[in-house]
Amino acid sequence: MAKMVNLKIDGKDVQVAEGVNLIDAAETAGIHIPNLCYMKGMKGIGACRLCLVEAEAARPYYRL
Repeated sequence: MAKMVNLKIDGKDVQVAEGVNLIDAAETAGIHIPNLCYMKGMKGIGACRLCLVEAEAARPYYRL
């Protein structure tokens, strides 16, 4: 049995298996994250840069 992790997405508590893609995790809670290049079962490359989420209490990301 896979280890489960707990997430809070848009105020909704979500429990998914460890390692699940964030887009798939959001879909289990009925939350759609707009995307162009994500295809279920394929390794993500992030080439389109459209998927955008905000993470509270996360380390800041600095683009150089």
